[in-house]
Amino acid sequence: MLNIISMLEKNLNKGPVLKSSESKDSNRIYLYPSEAMSYSLEDGSPVGACIRQVWFNKKKAPISNPKNSYNNFIFEAGHMWEDWLVKQYTELGIYLDRSVKLVDNDLSISCEIDILHKNPETGEIEVTECKQYNGSNHYATKDLLGTHGNLPKPKDQNLLQCVKYLMVLAKYNIKKVNLIYLDRSCSHFYNNKQFTIYISDGTIYYDTYFANELMTIEVTEFNVNSLLEKDQALLKLLEMNYAPDPDYFISYNPNTLELDYERGNITKTTYNKIKKGEINLEDSGSWLCRYCSYGKNNQTGESTCVEYIQDE
Repeated sequence: MLNIISMLEKNLNKGPVLKSSESKDSNRIYLYPSEAMSYSLEDGSPVGACIRQVWFNKKKAPISNPKNSYNNFIFEAGHMWEDWLVKQYTELGIYLDRSVKLVDNDLSISCEIDILHKNPETGEIEVTECKQYNGSNHYATKDLLGTHGNLPKPKDQNLLQCVKYLMVLAKYNIKKVNLIYLDRSCSHFYNNKQFTIYISDGTIYYDTYFANELMTIEVTEFNVNSLLEKDQALLKLLEMNYAPDPDYFISYNPNTLELDYERGNITKTTYNKIKKGEINLEDSGSWLCRYCSYGKNNQTGESTCVEYIQDE
């Protein structure tokens, strides 16, 4: 007969498919790939987590605009859809594990992988990051699904999150993260979307289907080095216990120097020193929000920064 008890025992004792090779150091500060986003004021390109928001998160400062019932509802919906996807993966015979916690002390990153699965076509282990969105909203679908004039594109913060995962997963020889968007409105099954993200020779790519054709798209808005540079800047501030103003330029841009000064983004003292040649542009920077300047989204007028109440 089929020895089911023996099979159950073997399954219980097999251990995890992927286990972090490093553990957290209590004296170290860790960054999380899913933190908030900020954008470049110069060209609107994504540059990673808002340095001010991350700083206050790490300092556990009280939040002035906490999550409301709608936010919590969406959060719970995400869990339910992830459970559904795990069930589907299990039935397909590709599911391996979920909620896998990894730590990378070299990168100072701590993360939790949604789903670990096997690619039956290659035999390799891959990761799935599960997201959900309202597919009945045209504005929500046009970027993800693509239009006649624009190719499909994942959300910037989700793409950055997956790239950070890939940076950590490189030590485990896992080379691909599948970013899956599930349409929680169930308006059309084709509104569910997949982006397979990977890094080759330092360049970030993602594969996706568009008009029934498999396409490879190169990511040009940011790169691994720029993400590492910003993380290091943030870690230094956290170690110094210094709270930055809303986000920053790594160095002033000579093309926007006068405009920055007019807007009050550069102090008079610093501006005069730059004009006199006493300090170089590359040796000075502004900790102003790179995207919104005045804390407002240039297109919608809505606040792009999470507000915090600081302790006096």
